Amino acid sequence: MKKYWISATALLMGHRALGMSLFVLGRLDEACGHLREAIELYDPVRHAPLALVFAQDFKASTQAYLGLATVVAGRVEAGLGHCHQALAHAEELRHPHSICYVLPFMTGAYLAAGRAEEALPLAERTIALSNRYVFPQWQAGGLMLRGWARINLGEPAAGVEDVRIAIAGLEATGSLIWMRFAQFQLARGLAMSGDRQAATELIAQSLRYLAATSGRWYEAEIHRFKGELIAAGDGPALDAERCYEVAIDCAKRQGALLFQLRAMNALVSLRNTRDKGSALEQQLALLCNELGDQPNLGELTQAAALLSR
Repeated sequence: MKKYWISATALLMGHRALGMSLFVLGRLDEACGHLREAIELYDPVRHAPLALVFAQDFKASTQAYLGLATVVAGRVEAGLGHCHQALAHAEELRHPHSICYVLPFMTGAYLAAGRAEEALPLAERTIALSNRYVFPQWQAGGLMLRGWARINLGEPAAGVEDVRIAIAGLEATGSLIWMRFAQFQLARGLAMSGDRQAATELIAQSLRYLAATSGRWYEAEIHRFKGELIAAGDGPALDAERCYEVAIDCAKRQGALLFQLRAMNALVSLRNTRDKGSALEQQLALLCNELGDQPNLGELTQAAALLSR
């Protein structure tokens, strides 16, 4: 029987590729496990020079993915810590493309955590560095992230403009999965600008794309936002509730506890006081206990307020 020897480098690359793919599919627990395995296999002496061959450092890019995945999984400070470590490592290597790889994930992690003010300068740095070194994919990504930040900060017109330019750039570079995510942000910006019809059409389009593609890590957020559109448009409350319920189920299945908490808050808030002490509120309390003490997580503060009505 032949024996096959697999190098540590091949194992690292395998765990890294699998972890990244599982993240995009929305299988967060599995993704984080493989990404951690890849980081543990990283040997600076052996692997740091490979950044010149593969255009990105294995550890920096892997830890950037791990950071965003960990934030979405509800461990916000740990996830941001991974992002900062990834950036510090890339900067120590003085490898521009690795730095520009990490920065968008770090920015996205702050935005996913609801910390747009801290994300905005990171998005600006992404754009500046990408322009300097002519990295069109990260330039488009930086614009999308700046648009996301501006939308969250209450500047929808500026945000929509950034995201529209980003979509064209992402389409030109073939980054279709991230382009779909940019379209979700465009829908949010259009809704905030008052064009709920266009936003509703984009969300319906996004859900059709999700049914046929692998970019599912933010699926729960699309269903939650669809519920917000229905509620804001004075649509049937039961339709909005159903969207929130689908978002909760999706986030729970994926291990996206941050998105699960966000959707549960929306559902409890919509039902207001008519379900005081309901099974849903009990589930919300359990989820808050699972997430623990995270004083910078606004969703936990909101949940506490809802539970203490």
